[in-house]
Amino acid sequence: MTDVTVEEFTIDELAARTGTTVRTIRFYNESGLLPPAERRGRLAYYGAPHRIRLELVQQLQQHGYTLAAITKVLARLPEGATAHDLAVRAALLTPWSPAEDETVDLRELEQRAGLSLDDRALATLEALGAIRRLDDGTFSVRQSVLGAAMNLRDTNVPAEDIRRLAGVVDKHIDALANEVTDVVFSRIREAEDPNVYLARIAKVVPNLRPLAAQMMVDRFTAAINKAVQERVAELEIPAK
Repeated sequence: MTDVTVEEFTIDELAARTGTTVRTIRFYNESGLLPPAERRGRLAYYGAPHRIRLELVQQLQQHGYTLAAITKVLARLPEGATAHDLAVRAALLTPWSPAEDETVDLRELEQRAGLSLDDRALATLEALGAIRRLDDGTFSVRQSVLGAAMNLRDTNVPAEDIRRLAGVVDKHIDALANEVTDVVFSRIREAEDPNVYLARIAKVVPNLRPLAAQMMVDRFTAAINKAVQERVAELEIPAK
């Protein structure tokens, strides 16, 4: 498979192209996140693999990856990885999100929740996936989940039961995600060219994620409706 069009940048041009700073690029060079540039006399030149690797780092950071986690991801890339290899990894590793999260401070979060939030309440919302604490003290908010969480709180369900609910979902959703992913990746070891097969997977995954999410919603809705009906039917309510 042919590589992408040949590109060449000075460090200033690479910074402008990727919306970052020269200082950041130098830091990534020193920390090993970017490979060394090609030296020609007094100037250093970067190519498409540098650009795509830098964009991959930015994408993963935006989705909550730490620099330590990104370093591990990049360390698993094959030696001499091409721009195409990096583009495939970017497509596979950039998470799909069905809704845009918003970043707010504690005051704004409390306004949206409609009440003051202590550490215990924040921990419960985080366990439910309604919020995610960011390093700068702000919160990434999934508004649809926050609204449902606050409605649940208004029914006086104990916070401990809410956290147990989150734990049950996390336990089974991880297993489900691993099994679905195993189906997609199962034939990669049989492929004549694993890199070509990986490129095919990169095209499948963006469509698989929303399909799998919708299937889970539909099937879980039907299953929980059935489970609730069965539990209600089993109840023995004494006559008044």
